[in-house]
Amino acid sequence: MKHAKFVPFLLCLIVAMATGCIYDETEHCYSTLRFTYTGDTGDEGEFAKNIGKLDLYVFDENHQMVRADLWPYTLTESELKAQEVRLLLPPGKNYRVVCVGNAGENTTITDLTTGTYVDTKMHHRAHSEDRHSEVRTQDSLYHGTRGFLLREGVNPDPIELNSAHVDMIVEVKGYAEAYSVPMRGTESTPSVEHRGLPAWTDFDNKHSKHRDYAESIISMTHYPDSSLGGEDNDTHIHRYDVMRDVTGTEIRLFHPDGEEITQAGTDEYPAIPLDLDWYIENILEPKGIEVYDEDGDLLQEAFIPIEIEFVNGVVEVKIPEWVLKNVTPGYN
Repeated sequence: MKHAKFVPFLLCLIVAMATGCIYDETEHCYSTLRFTYTGDTGDEGEFAKNIGKLDLYVFDENHQMVRADLWPYTLTESELKAQEVRLLLPPGKNYRVVCVGNAGENTTITDLTTGTYVDTKMHHRAHSEDRHSEVRTQDSLYHGTRGFLLREGVNPDPIELNSAHVDMIVEVKGYAEAYSVPMRGTESTPSVEHRGLPAWTDFDNKHSKHRDYAESIISMTHYPDSSLGGEDNDTHIHRYDVMRDVTGTEIRLFHPDGEEITQAGTDEYPAIPLDLDWYIENILEPKGIEVYDEDGDLLQEAFIPIEIEFVNGVVEVKIPEWVLKNVTPGYN
């Protein structure tokens, strides 16, 4: 995304780094906006650790875009490091600032000027363009918003950012041995689909499954890429991010020819497709791996690791060993 182009003294709204107030036909005053993100630890260092890009959008008291041609404004490297930016706005008015963190090539912002700010959405670019089968992963998005009355010499309270994504990793082991195929090559690579995920998140950080829309609009499927890794380079690894709701979703497995891999659930083995709610409740939580906080909300840095292994004709589902050992795997 490109920085806005500014024409000093002529615009009713600009972002700048000068000091003091400017008076032209309309009074404008600078206001410093600060940003915070403390994740699940309460540590202010979580902002720098997790957020590498921050885009700003400004709306008026009617929740309409203020000079849509100026936005988004992407914080400079120095502004991002300082976690603050200075806005030049007419005082005595109500504004709402929305921040989107880490929006990259996977993310597009839609409906900026067709309704109020809550109608604006963060989409996967391919999904918004009806290229649904090309959705591999979301960006690791963050979101923050604050409404405020701008008063001269008074800075608004800091804008607290929140996560707008969940980290996923699905490891598939033993497929080549189970089906007597080489580890490498398209004929030996099973695919993973994650179905029932939110299709978008709005500028109030509410995902599409909260809205009363048709199923084809509110939910979507991810088709994550895979790479070989693991200690013996024998694991197909799928790393991807999803928007912030995994309830009611499922992981499906497919042979290279597109035939789905299924398994009836028993007391010993889970059903395939894998119900993610079941996995969290019956596999992760008993081992002390938390996905939700005590209020039932997803943790800010929610992470869901899954290992699916083909063993003696059945599919076992478990927590990757490196997670249990609390170490980082040496993936290639």
